[in-house]
Amino acid sequence: MINKHKLYSIILFSASIILMTMSITYATPYAYITNLYSNNVSVIDTATDKVTATVDIGGYGVAATTNGKKVYVTDWVNTVSVIDTDTNKVTANIYLGGLAYPYGLVAGPNEKICLMSDRDGTASIINKTTNEEIDSVNVGGDTTPYGVAVSPNGKKVYVAFYDNDDVIVIDTATNTIKAAVHVSGLFPKGIAVNPAGTKVYVTNSDGENSSIGIVSVIDTATNTVVTDIKVGESPYGIAVSPYEKKVYVANEGSNTISVINTKTNKVITNVTVGSNPVSVGQFIGGNVLKDKVNFSKTKAPFSKHKSKNHFKHHKIEKKSPIAK
Repeated sequence: MINKHKLYSIILFSASIILMTMSITYATPYAYITNLYSNNVSVIDTATDKVTATVDIGGYGVAATTNGKKVYVTDWVNTVSVIDTDTNKVTANIYLGGLAYPYGLVAGPNEKICLMSDRDGTASIINKTTNEEIDSVNVGGDTTPYGVAVSPNGKKVYVAFYDNDDVIVIDTATNTIKAAVHVSGLFPKGIAVNPAGTKVYVTNSDGENSSIGIVSVIDTATNTVVTDIKVGESPYGIAVSPYEKKVYVANEGSNTISVINTKTNKVITNVTVGSNPVSVGQFIGGNVLKDKVNFSKTKAPFSKHKSKNHFKHHKIEKKSPIAK
């Protein structure tokens, strides 16, 4: 059984490295889409929703840095490639010792990136300046956790649980579970929070027809699903543009990126990319020209945690069993 103590410590570490206050000036952001079987990355200009470049590197997970200068891409074995967004060239490859099948990434504004693998149950920490792995943690072998997202103010962590169709909400101040939101479909994978922190977008599949992809929209004030948006087949990664006007969804089964208008909750276009796009992680980058960052730290120790069935039945306690 997975060691939930370690898993949630890693999740809250991810929150601690990106908790900040920022003053930001935006340029045109770009979306970096990993095409699993084309073995490349499609670069989409989010102003025009057109593919403007292709980077010859295969991958799965994606993390764009907050200053937009680098994009980190995981492969299927044990390597993270670093893309320079000015040139769209790979400038470094980071080899991850014992971490096999790296999946999701969280990139903070400081010197650290956290990677998680739900294949062999380990997590790795990378120094962004030296491009070196500085730590590796065993978090267990349960493949249930898939996507992870952090609210803009760092106060909440959202985790998509693939096997029981739930999104759990963790309060980082108290290290307690505040809610478990059951999505409308099956197998939630990608998850993203809008910059205002008012909505969470989760990719999943229709319960009656798994070939139909949907995005469930969660109201963070009530922790309820308020609408579902039909997208392409087998949606994986999802990201919100920094202007909050659009949501981008990587449809692995359709070889497209669905672009959603956040005001109407309708798909306004589908961008054709390579074969089997996935892009699990924060794949929109190249958007920050100037920022001022003040860091805060959060505590990440957990003591006990019940099985995932606790979340499946939505028995939320005032004090989570994973913290004392």
